[in-house]
Amino acid sequence: MCHTCRPPDRNRPGEAIGTTGHAGGAAIRQPETIAIPALVRGGWPFARSVGSPEIPVTSPVAADRSANKDAVLYVSDNATIDPGRPRSVVIDHEALLARSTDVLSVVDENGLVRYQSPSVERVLGYDPEALVDTTLFDRVHPDDQDAVRDAFENDGPLGTPSNPIEHRFRHAGGSWIWLETSRSTEYDPKVGGYVTNSRDITRRKRTERERERLLDRMADAFVGIDDDWRITYLNAEAERLLGVSSSALVGGDVRTLDNDIPLFHDRCREAMETQDPVTFEIHLDDRDATFEARVFPSPTGLSVYLRDVTEARRIKRELKRTVGALQELYETAAATDLSLAEKQRRLLETGRTHLDLPYGFITRMTDDEQVIVDAVGDHELLQPGSTCPIEQSYCRKTVEAESLLAVQNALTSGWENDDAYDVFELGSYIGARIEVDGDLYGTFCFAATVPRARAFTDSERRFVELSARWLAYEFEERRYQNRLERQNERLDNFASILSHDLRNPLNVAQGRLSIAAERYDDESIAAAASALDRSFDIIDDVLAFSRAGADVLDSEQVALPTVAKRAWDIVDPDAATLAVAPDVGTVTADATRLQQLLENLLRNSVEHGSTDDRRAERAGDTADTLTISLGRLDDDEGFYLADDGPGIDPERRDRIFELGHTDANAGSGLGLAIVREIADAHGWTVTAAESDSGGARFDIRTNADVTPESPVPQ
Repeated sequence: MCHTCRPPDRNRPGEAIGTTGHAGGAAIRQPETIAIPALVRGGWPFARSVGSPEIPVTSPVAADRSANKDAVLYVSDNATIDPGRPRSVVIDHEALLARSTDVLSVVDENGLVRYQSPSVERVLGYDPEALVDTTLFDRVHPDDQDAVRDAFENDGPLGTPSNPIEHRFRHAGGSWIWLETSRSTEYDPKVGGYVTNSRDITRRKRTERERERLLDRMADAFVGIDDDWRITYLNAEAERLLGVSSSALVGGDVRTLDNDIPLFHDRCREAMETQDPVTFEIHLDDRDATFEARVFPSPTGLSVYLRDVTEARRIKRELKRTVGALQELYETAAATDLSLAEKQRRLLETGRTHLDLPYGFITRMTDDEQVIVDAVGDHELLQPGSTCPIEQSYCRKTVEAESLLAVQNALTSGWENDDAYDVFELGSYIGARIEVDGDLYGTFCFAATVPRARAFTDSERRFVELSARWLAYEFEERRYQNRLERQNERLDNFASILSHDLRNPLNVAQGRLSIAAERYDDESIAAAASALDRSFDIIDDVLAFSRAGADVLDSEQVALPTVAKRAWDIVDPDAATLAVAPDVGTVTADATRLQQLLENLLRNSVEHGSTDDRRAERAGDTADTLTISLGRLDDDEGFYLADDGPGIDPERRDRIFELGHTDANAGSGLGLAIVREIADAHGWTVTAAESDSGGARFDIRTNADVTPESPVPQ
């Protein structure tokens, strides 16, 4: 008997099953049908089921069962009717399996597909032959692979008809399809694997998700739409949100509703066609409202959830604008290449863009007048240099309130009879005080000739306040810089007087004393010469102090041993030694001023320590040489200079760097003050302490590592 399967269109449902009559006779076609139990003898039908013994025809009645979606069986055309023996037929199993709503497969324990029914093309879009000898698990969703593997690799109940597994399987088109899969309870070696049955449950899973989402989101507005695009239901929140009653909409076609209720959307059509959820936003211009629509499709219609996101979107936009404005404010403040005037103008431009107001201006306020210092916009009365009496200014109320003033609508805020409104005709205004060094300077303002559509937000108010404070800081800095420039100019003039106008007559006096000393042997002449030398020392110290605090513009890596040796050679003490630690290293500094700092510290130690009786008493009568040490701080963030002299009284350590402070009759009180000025100019700190031997110690902290370097020979 032939076992070849025939396509289902060879014998259509409802036709008689073809048979061949006696030899030489015409073909006889009569209805025949096969009993279902005969097909499943030995298991679900595969090609082996149609082998010997032959399956008898049990009923002469042909039936087309396609109407109730049961399988229709076809008999091969070459089946014969033999009056002397039961009739035999060949079943077209491929036609049967192709019409199945389930996918039948044979899969081995490793997930390798050994057989695939034709129905897989209709359910999952694959050619059956393309899946044979491929791994089932490769097309299972990654999150579901463990469960599917477990069902095939273990002989447990998972995956059997009593405990099927639900998983996602990739459709040939790329989407994920939910399947419910069960396998035979035992591995069948005759067919080379487990016999599996998979059913498409995507719609059921989608319905379950819809039900869950509905329960979770009923606080939102809900609109039900059927597959004819008619509204079937609105909840109370939907009525409130849309501003219509349920009775006015239910039963209506969403495609014909007024545009002010745009429930029908291209994305809704997309959701219905693809059966995939979509999310989009609807904006109602007449209400200035924004709704978020989440659409969940099903074969019978759409479930639409609406949420008012107007305020959330406004806050998001405002936050984005505020962050942008603050970023611009920061960039303007940090721009070292911009002048104050350029920064002012940029800040005004940023503000009027952020606030959506056309005019921005900075004022200088006096007791009786307002002066526009800078401005942007084309208001003819709000231009740089414009003035007005204080009683005609909006800013007077900002000054009177001593806080930010915001006017959304001048007419409804009591300004209609105000002189300021009559002159400037500003419908909206916001301004903040600018205080410099605690005193009123003026105001920072923005305005428009029309009322504002909405009130000024907290973030907008905050931006104006921050901008005003930053301007105040800039004005204070400018005032401070101007004051410093004037002081420096006076110091330069003073230094010029010292170095030229005062030094010249002293030079003349010194020359005359030298001549007198050659002629006369008089102690008075020697005392006068000593006083002149003292005057020259004071002049040198004052000049050094006036220049010590200037900005350091020429920094470089300087070897401390080398600079210390040069300073020591200038001090040139007779009864002292300098010990430089071999690892003292280098420091970034202006070499000339660093040498001045070391000279003053070395000279201070020599002058106050080399002849001190207390040091001699501690060291013994024979130890009359002062020792000064230069080394690195323990944390490598600077260096120190220490001696074994008498030290510094703890009560005086905080005052020794003050200008004019000295405990010696011959001292100018400038030496250590110069040390502090030089340290400050480098950004360093200098402090006085006690050395290990009880003498004086000065720690210079550079706030940066002192780099070790090979010692310089002394």
